[in-house]
Amino acid sequence: MTAFETPFWYKLKAEGVVEWQVNEIMISWLRSEAYVEGRWLKWGIVMHVLHGVALGIIFAFLVNLVGGSGLSDYFLGGLIFSLVLWSIVPFLARNIFQKAMRTKFTTKGLTLSLASHVVYGVVMGGLFYVLVG
Repeated sequence: MTAFETPFWYKLKAEGVVEWQVNEIMISWLRSEAYVEGRWLKWGIVMHVLHGVALGIIFAFLVNLVGGSGLSDYFLGGLIFSLVLWSIVPFLARNIFQKAMRTKFTTKGLTLSLASHVVYGVVMGGLFYVLVG
C-alpha cells in the first residue's frame, strides 16, 4: 500500500496521501506540537506500515475464524476488511483530524486512499491464501 502511494505523494504531497497525513497528525498529537505537513513524514510512514502489519494480523485471525477456502474468499475477505478500514477516516474520524490540526483531506487524497486500500486488501488476501490457503 505504501509503495502504491509513494508516487502520488511525490506529485501531490499530503494532499494526495490521507493515511500519511493522519499518521503525521497523530505523531504531532503525541509530541504536543502543531501539525506541519512533512515534519514527521518518515515517522508517519513507519507508523503507517506498522498499522498495516498489525491490521494484517487481525485479518489473519478473522480469516482463520471464518474459514476461507478458495482464493476468491481470501481476495474478497481482504477487500471487505480494507474497505471497512478505509471508511473509518473519511466517514467516522475525518472531522476530528481536520479540526484538531486545521487541515483538510482533499477529494484526491480520499480517492487515492480508497484505491490504495483496495490494493492493500487484495494483496493481503492473496498473501494469506498463499501462506495458509
